[in-house]
Amino acid sequence: GLDIAFNALFTVELMLNIYAGYYRPFLSSAWNWFDLIVVATSDASMVLTVLGAQALPGLGVLRLFRAFRVFRLVKRVRS
Repeated sequence: GLDIAFNALFTVELMLNIYAGYYRPFLSSAWNWFDLIVVATSDASMVLTVLGAQALPGLGVLRLFRAFRVFRLVKRVRS
């Protein structure tokens, strides 16, 4: 449902950010690394859930970091 939609939106946003910022400049920012780790963790969690695998302990907590991405995205849009 909504979780999958946000996951897809964040993944597309990250891919566009990587493409638009090229690889080296993108990877030089700590915030971009944070985004990459959060999105990759969230995507891996979603794939495991779809495959019916048991969620890894603590993975749900890491997915909460997506909320920080929303706050950061809102801050970036305002500026």
